[in-house]
Amino acid sequence: MSKGIMGALSALFAASVCALSGTALAQDAAQERGELSVSADTSGVGHRHSGVVGPLRINAGLHLGLGGGARGEVEGLPGSSTADLAVTPGLQAGIDYVIMDYFSLGGETRLAWFNTKAGQDADISRTMLWDLDLKPKGRYAFSNIPLELYGTLPMGLSVIGGNDDVDTDATAGFNLGFGPGATYFITDRIGVNTEMLGIFRWFSETIDSPFGGGSTDVKTRLGQFTWFFNAVFAI
Repeated sequence: MSKGIMGALSALFAASVCALSGTALAQDAAQERGELSVSADTSGVGHRHSGVVGPLRINAGLHLGLGGGARGEVEGLPGSSTADLAVTPGLQAGIDYVIMDYFSLGGETRLAWFNTKAGQDADISRTMLWDLDLKPKGRYAFSNIPLELYGTLPMGLSVIGGNDDVDTDATAGFNLGFGPGATYFITDRIGVNTEMLGIFRWFSETIDSPFGGGSTDVKTRLGQFTWFFNAVFAI
């Protein structure tokens, strides 16, 4: 995916969050001046919100990895090789607990299926990734609308499945991500969430020689911009 498209997606996300947060800040200011009264309930078909959201949140959804690349270093050889990544689809589920006003801590598990563009063109099957992460968040919840903004730094273990098409076996590695997110609660319990994270993964692979004579160890790094969409349930 081109940098122009990635930039447009980033700008769209930023504009949406800024619009919501700008409206909330304006309403906060109006409330402090006595110009705005916050109602305990919002009327509507199937829509009621008391303004009280539980501290324990469960989420699940899907994500797309866009752009990015892979870098491999062969043991015993100088330099490295690079390749562009194809779009990476995935699923995730997590849990989060609000410890204090500006901080929450949770965990997340993710499944993703990645490939390089060259591998995709050569009809090589995708390789599965499984991430198991600790996920701290620095957060801000608006007082007058059910919107929460946050920044997060997920980190943890990555387990990479082998690929029979290229005779590879992989070991466990680790991952690190960073970026912003936003959650809007439609009711006291149900919300929608989006995140835009840069995610990096490091792991080692063993590639068997197709001509016999042993195998080669390769250290691999994957880096990709990832857009998450979640449904959220608060308790």
